[in-house]
Amino acid sequence: MMSNLVSVHILLGCLTNNDEDREIELNSNAMLCNEYGRLDNCNDIKTALLEYGYKDVFTELVTLKNYNNILDSIEKIYFNKSKDLFVLFNLCDGTETDGYPGISILLEIERRQLYFTGSDSFFFQITTSKPNLKRILQSKSVPTSNFIEIDKNNPEKSLDQAEKLLSYPMIIKPSIAYASLHISNKSVVNNREEALIQIETMFKIINEGIFIEKYFSGHEYTVLITGDEQNEIKIFPVLERIFNSKLKLNERLLTFETYWSGYGYNGYAIQGEKLWQSIPVKSDEQIESIVRNAYIALNGNGYARVDIRTEGTNIYVLEVNANCSIGFGNNTPLGEILDISLYTPPQFVHHLIQLALNRNFKEKK
Repeated sequence: MMSNLVSVHILLGCLTNNDEDREIELNSNAMLCNEYGRLDNCNDIKTALLEYGYKDVFTELVTLKNYNNILDSIEKIYFNKSKDLFVLFNLCDGTETDGYPGISILLEIERRQLYFTGSDSFFFQITTSKPNLKRILQSKSVPTSNFIEIDKNNPEKSLDQAEKLLSYPMIIKPSIAYASLHISNKSVVNNREEALIQIETMFKIINEGIFIEKYFSGHEYTVLITGDEQNEIKIFPVLERIFNSKLKLNERLLTFETYWSGYGYNGYAIQGEKLWQSIPVKSDEQIESIVRNAYIALNGNGYARVDIRTEGTNIYVLEVNANCSIGFGNNTPLGEILDISLYTPPQFVHHLIQLALNRNFKEKK
């Protein structure tokens, strides 16, 4: 069956209100990360699908409470019909402690053996925890910084270990985070005193844990990658993030304040400066090789963005973002990548649906 003839149900993750069954830690920053551009991105995806030729495209508002009912209602539409008649375009990527659905609905979709876009539950979970992700990369000899998880009950001892393993400047990050949440200029620390102050500050607002790693002050790149080893991996052109040239090296990072300061995804770029640029082919090939190895090491599938930093001539993987944000606007990473790739949004969403059908067909045979 031609995949452009299937019906598509976009699963848009929404905040769970008045949840009495679980403790949800919400603050204004977390809500901003989840809500900003959410509906616009969903509408852009729907428009792209319709432009490609998909006839039946529906949006389902999914919460932690109603996802089973939503899936039940979708399956009833196709009762006694082949499951390849519809695809779930999964936009549920919350941590669930933030009140937004994520792993729970993904596990349920897999249990029901429905077709869905994006990462499977293993890839989603393993890339949610940054320390777990980094441990796997290290075990597969993929270059990434050494790190130490901070013991909340004994931060001094953890910092002792970090100082033996790493050198300043270092950066302190949440173990589970997205969209630069809890990252500030104070995240980069230059000595023990700064580190202890920042550790104390972060533990006041974070329960999922924090870790410390080497801060790399070189170039920063982002790379979009799709597919899997069984269905061919596609690596899109590498983009370099451009920071304001007036900033000190230790200030060239995407903090929450600048990410969300009203300048879109790249608050550090001053007006008139480029936000992104492509890189020379030789460098591109070197980065692509590392990105591919990182993706394969994590059993990557669906789609993801890999963030890279350099230190001198060395290249390090910062993180792998499974189910990265799909936004086609100007100056968004995905929008810029597709523009350079000569890939239109309709072509890209069709590509993701083809991957969903091909991957899941093979898994279910």
